[in-house]
Amino acid sequence: MKKINDVMSRWLAMACALGGAALVGACARGPDFDQLKTAGPEPQKEAAAAVVSDTGSIQLLRRGGYLLAEAEIHGVAVGPMLIDTGASLGVVAQGVAGRLNLHKNGRGRTVGVGGLESFDYVEVDRITLGPGRPPQTRLGLPAGRRAALNLRRFDKSLRAGITGIVGFNELSPRPFTLDAAAQTLTVHDPSAFRPPRDAARERLELYRGLPLVRAEIRSGRGPVTVWLLIDSGADRAITLPDTLLRDHPGLAATRFSGRGRTQGVGGGVASTQTWLGQIRLFGLNLESLPVSFEPPPPTLSHGETGLHIGRVGNQLLQHLRITFDARRRWVYVGWAGRDDDLLGARPHPQSLGPQRAVGGG
Repeated sequence: MKKINDVMSRWLAMACALGGAALVGACARGPDFDQLKTAGPEPQKEAAAAVVSDTGSIQLLRRGGYLLAEAEIHGVAVGPMLIDTGASLGVVAQGVAGRLNLHKNGRGRTVGVGGLESFDYVEVDRITLGPGRPPQTRLGLPAGRRAALNLRRFDKSLRAGITGIVGFNELSPRPFTLDAAAQTLTVHDPSAFRPPRDAARERLELYRGLPLVRAEIRSGRGPVTVWLLIDSGADRAITLPDTLLRDHPGLAATRFSGRGRTQGVGGGVASTQTWLGQIRLFGLNLESLPVSFEPPPPTLSHGETGLHIGRVGNQLLQHLRITFDARRRWVYVGWAGRDDDLLGARPHPQSLGPQRAVGGG
């Protein structure tokens, strides 16, 4: 296992980039966990479950490190949508909403890495994900309001044009698996769902409708607990609040750092890139992992939550198969590395670490 961690850490370090994207949305408020006693927006009605049989998976596309799904709105092919577990609401591109003459139904605000952004809600009766036509497996998303946002500004940072965003709230009413290596998305039948046996189990917490997991970072002052948003809409391996580096300078493995900018909903923020010494996440002990320190969105700041909240993105997630069971508050993480020559070997399932819960239940 040490060999796997060493090789993966070296590869991730080489992948560290000076620019990035993170389309974080925190508009809808989900059930807060005990440590987060903060006020938030009024709760939206829980999303209906995605409609798909548990007999197969839809095939995804990979563009610029992100996972996209071919989409139709009201039976019209519109192009790829981003699968973004770091978004708490679904999004349709403004141009697509105008072209399809989607009915506007109210105004809203979302919170991204750059702050608040206002938008129009549009009514969408049917979105279908997946390539081809039946009998191929396709995923139907529930009808409802979605945010109409300008998504063309993300073309450069995402290295791909997208026509919408599929948020965590649209998938999480049922267990679902995002397998980055196989480039598949599976939504499971709750009555038939069985947790994967070849995966480590970690407690999943929800804050403002977003999925968080606990991680522990080693520093010269002892271990530091952080909460990481599992964000398939972010590219960097680990993103942490800049205040954490100020308070715990020993977190960085080296004094060398680069400067960059993260683009997201609400605008962009300046960031500092360096490497972490050691972090335990998803049952893995990782060293020299690339990390970006940047100002957090207002709703995720330490002053608002009392916690250090960051993100884990695609530089790490692309090596994992992740199954979310939001109703039972568990996430199951298995190794899904695509290149054995690069990574040396596949770790034995038990080497992912002991199964343990964070918190109660």
